Amino acid sequence: MMIDFGVAQHIEARATGQPGQRTFHLRILGEAGQSASVKLEKEHLLGLRMELYELLTKTRHEGKLEAAGVVYFPPTPDYDFPAGGLGIGFSAADGRIVFEVRQLETEGDQDTIVIRVRFMLEQGASLAAQIDEIIAAGRPICSLCKTPIDPEGHMCTKSNGHSRQPIPEEPRDNE
Repeated sequence: MMIDFGVAQHIEARATGQPGQRTFHLRILGEAGQSASVKLEKEHLLGLRMELYELLTKTRHEGKLEAAGVVYFPPTPDYDFPAGGLGIGFSAADGRIVFEVRQLETEGDQDTIVIRVRFMLEQGASLAAQIDEIIAAGRPICSLCKTPIDPEGHMCTKSNGHSRQPIPEEPRDNE
């Protein structure tokens, strides 16, 4: 089922929880006041960020990349689901970014929800800046193996036993 939100009043990315255990959401307020909170994976955010920067570069957008918060978002959105796929493009006709998010399909779903929304380049720049802030607040990345480093240590497979990170002790036979 395709749901057209029209031109977005607001679109934002959010993260809740501690690094390594965060939950990511994209919150959308549509033209007629409809609302959606879509749960994303970090990879979704990274892909969306990359595509937004590419669109902003191609359109020669020169505005500031500033994250803006939402004034009001309902406590219970009209649509609340995990994302299965994202799509992004640019409409030269009205100079807006076109975004689609498809609900993650699960066994027994009769009708998969697809939400389409359009938003201005400035809103896209703000969304990209929000995603940058979310990513920067996460766990540091190991420069060798490119995986996140947990607060309790990191066992880097590329360090060949020469990592400066603490190595967890092996459990003893009597434990």
